[in-house]
Amino acid sequence: MKSTHIWIEISISNHKGQQLFCRHYFTSIDAPNVLYIQTPLGSVGGFTKKAYEPLSKYGFNIFAVDLAGIGKSEGSVSEFTANGVLSDLDSCINYIEENFNGKVFLFGGTGIGGIWGQYYASYSNRLDGFAQFAVGIYEDLSPLGLSLWAAKTVYNMMKLLKKIAPNLCINMKPPEYYGKNKEQDDYFYEMSLLENPHMFKPNINWMTALMEIFLGKNSYLKDTPKCPVLVFQTLSDRYFPAEYFEHYYDRLTCHKKLYSIDDVHNSYYFRADEVCEQVAKWFLENTNEVTADA
Repeated sequence: MKSTHIWIEISISNHKGQQLFCRHYFTSIDAPNVLYIQTPLGSVGGFTKKAYEPLSKYGFNIFAVDLAGIGKSEGSVSEFTANGVLSDLDSCINYIEENFNGKVFLFGGTGIGGIWGQYYASYSNRLDGFAQFAVGIYEDLSPLGLSLWAAKTVYNMMKLLKKIAPNLCINMKPPEYYGKNKEQDDYFYEMSLLENPHMFKPNINWMTALMEIFLGKNSYLKDTPKCPVLVFQTLSDRYFPAEYFEHYYDRLTCHKKLYSIDDVHNSYYFRADEVCEQVAKWFLENTNEVTADA
């Protein structure tokens, strides 16, 4: 299983016995461990691997994982659920704790991966630190242009459609963007579609699960992460106004840090070295048990 200073592919079994695809970078048994997830529409083995690979320079064991039914992992996206995400991440942490000795950190990247990571970090007390690129606020879907009433209406319709047509896919597009580095950001989505032509046609179960964590009465998004949190704020974001990040950050009661990037949403890709450097500093700080607010 173990290999020094190269990326290898391994499998991690979830509670259903499904094999989760994982790109793994091994440093040492005692090194701190980073579990990485991203927006569950494409694989961590795709071109967005650039978003997390620079972490390999900082002395971590890295586990970049596709959730069940996504990318190269076993399972079906038609069975994708919020509880399934929690269970898959628990399985990954079980694997890390059984085979390695260092602390365990979670990096939720590329956008919605940050929100799913936040959901897990608000549910679990098993993490030693968390970094998120994108944030979610319970019952606030204003970045999508939806009032709470409209969002609940859409959510109820999705739950019905999920029962009737579990294999239904929904056509979506990223919102038009006219801000900083527009051509570069638009080009990113062109590259994404070349690799995954179905990227903007998510399954109804996937969409319903996402809506559930924003609106469900038992959602852990009502809470906040139970470990130290690094929040990335992109000031020229295609989706989120700067104030949305600040509103979320102000709610946090844990040891926390806000890192602002005056650039586009997809800065996690275009400025991956900078992002990973900040993630590494945050996790190493918490590995050394520094507790004063930055």
